Amino acid sequence: MKHRRTKGCLVIVAVLAASLAALYFAGHLIDPRVALETERHIDASPSAVFRYVGTPEGVVEWWSSMSGPHREGMEVVANGDGVDFLMDGSVAEEWRLRDASEPRLAVWTVDFQIFEVTRRLAIEPEGEGSRVVWSEQGWIHNPAARYMTIVMSDEDTTRNFDMALEALAEVARAPR
Repeated sequence: MKHRRTKGCLVIVAVLAASLAALYFAGHLIDPRVALETERHIDASPSAVFRYVGTPEGVVEWWSSMSGPHREGMEVVANGDGVDFLMDGSVAEEWRLRDASEPRLAVWTVDFQIFEVTRRLAIEPEGEGSRVVWSEQGWIHNPAARYMTIVMSDEDTTRNFDMALEALAEVARAPR
């Protein structure tokens, strides 16, 4: 009886291992590219907007101004030339400033712990305010992590960017 139980357990382990391996290798079939973009008009000058997108301290102020369930447990802190996003005390996301051309452009490398992207925030004068174009380019190297793109669509991610740009519009136009 003991021999059959052991053999049954080995079969289950083998099937699970084969399934996990198949899922991992099937991940190679999922497009690894990250390429997203959204934009928004903001009723503030390019220099007022740049203050929040082009410096670690500004990013902390911008992202700390947001509220909602997505912010629960999140702390945003400046860390040298970058910003760390902590979820319940653990680093979930790290932004490192690569280029800052005031008041027109801020380029960040964003490390999500399972993949990295280049986040570009371009600011152009538009009427009395500014047009901010948020673009993101990257590559998900780990095939297992590519399943995330199935669970969270480009539309979902862009909607999150739009919420962040709404918060940016609020802090950038607030009287100082």
